[in-house]
Amino acid sequence: MNQPPQPPRWQPPQQPITWGTSQPGPQQPQQPPQWGPTPPPPRRQKPKNKAGKILGIIAACIVGFFVVALAIGAAVEEDKPADNKPAAKQPAYTVVEQDDEGNKRLVVVEVDTTKDLRTVFNAVTDSLDDEAGYFVQINCSTGGTDKVDNRLANGRYAAGHMGSVVTGLDEGATDFETNEGRSCPAK
Repeated sequence: MNQPPQPPRWQPPQQPITWGTSQPGPQQPQQPPQWGPTPPPPRRQKPKNKAGKILGIIAACIVGFFVVALAIGAAVEEDKPADNKPAAKQPAYTVVEQDDEGNKRLVVVEVDTTKDLRTVFNAVTDSLDDEAGYFVQINCSTGGTDKVDNRLANGRYAAGHMGSVVTGLDEGATDFETNEGRSCPAK
């Protein structure tokens, strides 16, 4: 039996085919792109001055430390009361009556002059600690009688919640009024 003839086997072409052209032919070797002249070799760098940088950092830290220390010292000095300022002279007064029980308390004070009555009132209220409603009367030490005093000023002070309830003021608040036309010492 005869075998039918076999088709020829495929073999690669002997010459390369250039794609995109109609003619097969030898391919031209591609030329490398033109980048320009080759760069010069890198220059040798000078050694860095590390000692100068370290000294600069140390100097900056020292200056920063002193700036912070001076700022803290100035802030602390501002908080201290000035010792060289003379204290305000406290006007002379005498407490002649003071209730020490109850929610409503009366404090009667006598003075010899009409000067600084508000300062007298503040000094009296600063000395009151118990929670209560205080009513402060400031009288002249002269010019009054047994039945009628020579009243120079009246004030209220609300110490704590109970003081607020009794006086009608907010807690810790004060109310102060002078009586116009009064003189001390009496004429």
